[in-house]
Amino acid sequence: MKTTRRSLIYGLGGALASATMLGKSAHAVEGDLVKTQASEPFKLKGLALTLGTLGVYHPDNFKDIAHAPARDRSLITVTDLETGAFRQQILDMPDGHHAMRLGSSNRIVCIAHHNKLCMVLSSDLEVIQVMTAPDGYVYGGHGYADEKKGIFILPARMHRAQKAEDHGILEIYDFTTLKKLDQLPSGGIHPHEIRLLPNGKEIVITHYGEISRSLQPKTYPYYFNIMQPQLIVYDAETLKPLRHYIQEDLNAILTHMDVDKNGNVFAVSNQYVPFSKGGAKGALSAIQKLQELTGAEYDYELDPAAREERRVAVPLPLLRINPQTGEVKKYLISNRDNRRSQSVAYQPQAEKVFATFTYSNTVVTVDKNDKSEAVDCFRYGITACRGVDAVPGTPYMLISDTYRGVALVDANTMELIRLYDVPVYRSPHVHFDLHMDTA
Repeated sequence: MKTTRRSLIYGLGGALASATMLGKSAHAVEGDLVKTQASEPFKLKGLALTLGTLGVYHPDNFKDIAHAPARDRSLITVTDLETGAFRQQILDMPDGHHAMRLGSSNRIVCIAHHNKLCMVLSSDLEVIQVMTAPDGYVYGGHGYADEKKGIFILPARMHRAQKAEDHGILEIYDFTTLKKLDQLPSGGIHPHEIRLLPNGKEIVITHYGEISRSLQPKTYPYYFNIMQPQLIVYDAETLKPLRHYIQEDLNAILTHMDVDKNGNVFAVSNQYVPFSKGGAKGALSAIQKLQELTGAEYDYELDPAAREERRVAVPLPLLRINPQTGEVKKYLISNRDNRRSQSVAYQPQAEKVFATFTYSNTVVTVDKNDKSEAVDCFRYGITACRGVDAVPGTPYMLISDTYRGVALVDANTMELIRLYDVPVYRSPHVHFDLHMDTA
């Protein structure tokens, strides 16, 4: 039975508010960022999906705020890359993290992070189904669709992990009916991103390896309390864990990743020194503590995203992990460039890996010759880069801002092709989709 926007249940009560916005157009700026949208549509079929966490601040939400609870909501945005038109829908689901199309169907899965709810939408952004995490668990990652096997996987973590045995779970859903079929242990703390290896026989999942910070004394300087961040390799058929690669020297959560054509996993991690109180003095104290802990001089800007989140990022490398042997190579361009990683994506035509670093507003790339570099995303009209995804069949990449803008970049030349000036409401990721019917 289809769930309408007005009948959607949030927890035990409440209703989804807002109407789908149709026909709005992002300013699709080209080249030097001063040209207006071309008179002829840009010849690139496809959609950019973003899922922002700040849907509560969307104008449509203000229409209902007088008679609806003021609770967190997410916002799905679907941008047409050819015309620049975009549609948006407020979702009565907090902490939206990643949106992706479910296989070749016209359904979008919206996945929450550190929250109990996930949603499946139709192509017109109506809610079809709501998933609720089991007692003691919350969702925390990215989905994985195996249309051939007829299943969809959602990862969830234990709500309050306190020891190495507090593993997450993998929920298995029927691809067509969306009924839950099974629930399997993930074998690690907080499973997050799932990818299929080129051999087609194995999948890999990153695990945060984060337990409760309350177990540490109040003087503990770091934001995350780390225990066994790891990459786990599974049998793709049975989902049985085959190999565990714990990153023992990584005092950070292992988060996002992608896989190149040779089967190498490129992954990123995060750790911070927080300054929850004290304003500028608190920030200075955190910077001094970071310098004391790492021995590295902090002589660069504490950018707006860091100030908003009130934490200083430990500079950390992009990792290349061999999923057959566990061998690791690190790519640290500089302490200035590798701050607060977010998304990772592989461009198969250009054979280049992209990883975004939000606090430094850089994208770190590694090409097929193993050459690495960092590029300032300000050149693309992006001020706090977050999402990145490849456009298959082209040399293009999508790079999304935290708040406003999605850039289309040539992976070979690293030049801007087009900038879509669309508000994305603090979206952590961007997902390219080619086939979804938008009529």
